[in-house]
Amino acid sequence: GKQWYQRRVRERQERILMDQIERARANTSDTGPSTSTELERAEDSEEKVVFAMPKTLGSVKKVEINLGKNALKAADRAARDVDDKSDTMSTVSTKSSSSSKSRAGNGKKRSAIEELMAENEAGKKRKKRKDSWVSEGIIVKIITKDLGKDYFKAKGVIEEVFDTYGVKVKLLKLGKKIKLDQSHLETVIPQVGREVLVLNGAYEGGRAVLDKMNVDKFTVDVTMRSGPFKGRSVRDIPYEDVSKLHCND
Repeated sequence: GKQWYQRRVRERQERILMDQIERARANTSDTGPSTSTELERAEDSEEKVVFAMPKTLGSVKKVEINLGKNALKAADRAARDVDDKSDTMSTVSTKSSSSSKSRAGNGKKRSAIEELMAENEAGKKRKKRKDSWVSEGIIVKIITKDLGKDYFKAKGVIEEVFDTYGVKVKLLKLGKKIKLDQSHLETVIPQVGREVLVLNGAYEGGRAVLDKMNVDKFTVDVTMRSGPFKGRSVRDIPYEDVSKLHCND
């Protein structure tokens, strides 16, 4: 990384200076007795040191530095060049990695957004629960005693809905048709595996298969068979929000 290259350049600078000192001492010993002299760098020295960059930077690039008065400055410039290349490569690598992750996560993000939109829509429907739950084609049970014992707890199919809360019911056993208010009726929960119609809440109007009855909570678990939530398993729908479909009777 960046620190590694800086350390390598500093080490090379130190070795260059030590080599110069050793050469100066050797020259002094060759020409005569050892005397104390001041070390000077030659202005026109043509001696060069070659830096070879590691292959991890791509192609090997040689950086030549003249060993004159500006040797250290030149080495520093070389170090900065290496650092700049390292920073550039690191930035490109980071952006490439981020871009790859972003592309890889697009599918998940889209599905999460779609899921969020669906849940948001479901939340709106929950807030817009209707007072009226009656719907054509479902089986209902009469719970009022005002009609006499022959009608109490009798089951029938809703053939028509009028004035929002009024219904025309055809009794299954008696074959009679009577008009009732929804307050005189309750939903009918079929056996597990039979079809029901969702009457209220987020999944209103959707057909579903009954998976389980939660007797202690007065709710059911279902799997949606139609509508935008087809295939979804839904837990704890209140008894009053689903009823048996006549076609299954």
